[in-house]
Amino acid sequence: MQLWLQLALWIDEDSISDILGPIIVLAVFFAIIGGLVWYAYRRWRLRYGASHWPLAEATIQSEYACNPTSPGVAAAVGGAAARVVVSNTWNAVLQYSYYVADESYPGFFMLAGSFDSREGASTAARSWVLRKISVRYDPKRPWESAFRHADGAPPGSRSLGSQPPSSGDDVITLSLK
Repeated sequence: MQLWLQLALWIDEDSISDILGPIIVLAVFFAIIGGLVWYAYRRWRLRYGASHWPLAEATIQSEYACNPTSPGVAAAVGGAAARVVVSNTWNAVLQYSYYVADESYPGFFMLAGSFDSREGASTAARSWVLRKISVRYDPKRPWESAFRHADGAPPGSRSLGSQPPSSGDDVITLSLK
């Protein structure tokens, strides 16, 4: 008799929840751990792994202010005061484009610091628009790029790769492809 048939005979209706409960908890636990490991690897790869990627000249095409934090979550965690602070915190995001083998690719990076108004974030980023920068791209996946501090990124800025930060309904993201 096959092993799974023997296991099915040993399990009755009363003990199925005793078996499935820990299995589901372990599956969720490993899914969360796996997600955290993937996020950490991606951040490491853009920050340190990109140092060996080839350089490409990029042009900063646009800027926008984003408020990536949900006021509802802040209110649930920190109360009304946290909701007000979070809803009035803005980040300056710059979108650049670069070419690899005559194909255009977008990339994003976020300037350091947060601003108390949308206008303040836009003003800080506006001086970067139309500037030429050097970005590194993954030769195996040319749509992945990083603007590193060693290549001229401002101190404290954060490379976001090809994924812009979410800002609710404030920003419409268009693909350059």
